[in-house]
Amino acid sequence: MARLLLTLLLTLTIAAPAWASPPAPGSEDYDLLMPYSSWISARSTNFGGLCCSVSDCRVVKWRTDDTRYEAFIAEDDDRGFVKFPGAPNKWLVVPADVIKREFNPTGQAIACWSRAKPDDAGFYCFFLPEMG
Repeated sequence: MARLLLTLLLTLTIAAPAWASPPAPGSEDYDLLMPYSSWISARSTNFGGLCCSVSDCRVVKWRTDDTRYEAFIAEDDDRGFVKFPGAPNKWLVVPADVIKREFNPTGQAIACWSRAKPDDAGFYCFFLPEMG
């Protein structure tokens, strides 16, 4: 039984996103995302695993050239609060397999990202703002 529990714990640790801290009160991300934290936490990746929680997600600037999407992954927001610890502070190409094409009640582009995730450029999920 103990071995089964240990195996389950290790599996969840490896498969789950690297949980970060939720947005700080007073930050733009807190104001925009906390009302939707349950919605964000209930999202799944395009492969069936959990996307992440509000701790891993932030509102991001985004752009497209009609062939791909890019998100600006910044370490700090305009108010001086931490967005993504260890972020590269640059535009990153969003891998097509992490783009979520579903209703997004926030009306904002949301990236769920971590520098601890070596594949998919650090993205767990990317929610387009115009999906509705």
